Amino acid sequence: PILRVDYTLRGLAIPAGTHTIEFRFEPEVIQKGGTLALASSIALILLLVGTIFYGIKRKGA
Repeated sequence: PILRVDYTLRGLAIPAGTHTIEFRFEPEVIQKGGTLALASSIALILLLVGTIFYGIKRKGA
């Protein structure tokens, strides 16, 4: 289990020896926000490309 060793610091009780310890903080809301931002960017690009093609088609008609 992760132990609180100070107000903001965390620690682990492990046996002596060489270890690699990695603490990760990956909240789900950050991943969802990134996905939403990517989807919004793609939608905006498609809207811009569609508007450009519509304008070109309308000028040619």
